[in-house]
Amino acid sequence: MKRDVLAHEMAGSSPAMTVSSGPVVTVSSGPVVTVSSRPVVTVSSRPVMAVFCRPATTTPCRRVGETRGFTLIEVMIAVAILALIGGLVGGQISSAYNLKTRTEAADQRNQEIRGALQRMQREISMAFLSDHYDRQRFQERPSVFKGEHHFGEDKLTFTSFAHERLYKDAKESDQAIFAYTVEDEPGGAGRGIYRRVNPIIDDQWDRGGDKELMVPDVVGLQLEYWDAKDRQWREEWDAGSVERQGVLPPRVRITLTANDETGKERKYTTQTRVFIPRPLDF
Repeated sequence: MKRDVLAHEMAGSSPAMTVSSGPVVTVSSGPVVTVSSRPVVTVSSRPVMAVFCRPATTTPCRRVGETRGFTLIEVMIAVAILALIGGLVGGQISSAYNLKTRTEAADQRNQEIRGALQRMQREISMAFLSDHYDRQRFQERPSVFKGEHHFGEDKLTFTSFAHERLYKDAKESDQAIFAYTVEDEPGGAGRGIYRRVNPIIDDQWDRGGDKELMVPDVVGLQLEYWDAKDRQWREEWDAGSVERQGVLPPRVRITLTANDETGKERKYTTQTRVFIPRPLDF
């Protein structure tokens, strides 16, 4: 009976209606509505509409074309999942960026120290002494090789053929006085290795020239000189002394202790050969 009432309500004021006692209702001279035991109603000459309802119940019918929104719980779960995924991805990106930054800092620091050691190797290997000088002007040989030991902050002053002219038409040659010292950096930032170059060779070898910071943030510099006679390393070497008699060490060992990119102390050691151990006289 409820199906009959539903069919009657849907037919409206159609001029003719035939109602049977079975589950099918047919409306003529107007829209045709067919109601069967299945929850589907077909309407002709109008947009198709499907109605789902349960027979012999009061459950309201719902149209298929209608959509419902998300509930608050569903939205909260979606936001939580999205936040979790974003946190995981963001953490991975942050870790990769920090690793890249540390790697670049380590490479830059190693390159800085390696470049300084290579420069020291080159300049020390071309050290020389010369007996060819103006004896009326100089009482002693102006060329020098003197290594001083200062408990981890050694100092070396020497003449070398490793000088390079940086300016055009400069009145300089490949000969110059070089000096390596460990001194305080400007502003109290720490200790650094300084390189002094004086293209004028005279008896005032311990002063003059241009000084530049070669390696910042160092702990110490140790220079050792190979004594071929006693076959051992010496902490000091003065070529102008009576003991050395103008002879240079055949090898020099350089040990540089510096702080790495993380602040830890690291030691870098290398050796170089001196190619002209005897004084030049020509």
